[in-house]
Amino acid sequence: MNTDPRELHVRLERLERQNKTLKRWGAGLALGVGLLGLASAKLVCDTVTGERLVLRDQSGRTRVMLDAYGSDSPSLVFHNREGRPTAKMGVDEKSGELVLNVFDAKGGTKASWSLGKDAPKTQESAPAKKADGPVSMAR
Repeated sequence: MNTDPRELHVRLERLERQNKTLKRWGAGLALGVGLLGLASAKLVCDTVTGERLVLRDQSGRTRVMLDAYGSDSPSLVFHNREGRPTAKMGVDEKSGELVLNVFDAKGGTKASWSLGKDAPKTQESAPAKKADGPVSMAR
């Protein structure tokens, strides 16, 4: 191996030119592949179809469920951290009204609202609390 500084300088310049050429070819190739990838991508989103959509949290518990599987009308159910249903929105199969049910911790219906052709209707399962005496706002 020759250690002449002039020859080393010539070899180093030649290696630098080869390196620049390889970088240019690599960048051009990467750009070409990227453009081909973009050109082959669809510009319109495909439709996602199914009978049930379930969103789960990191622990695997159901948090939201959109269901059109078990009945004639679809429903949207929200679940708490334990995975129990807390609210359900759907369409009543008989009347065609929009119904919102809120559930208690045991799974019973706490309140139910329906919105249809007429005025909104409210049905609460818990009895309303009555005041035990006169109520005063004075301090």
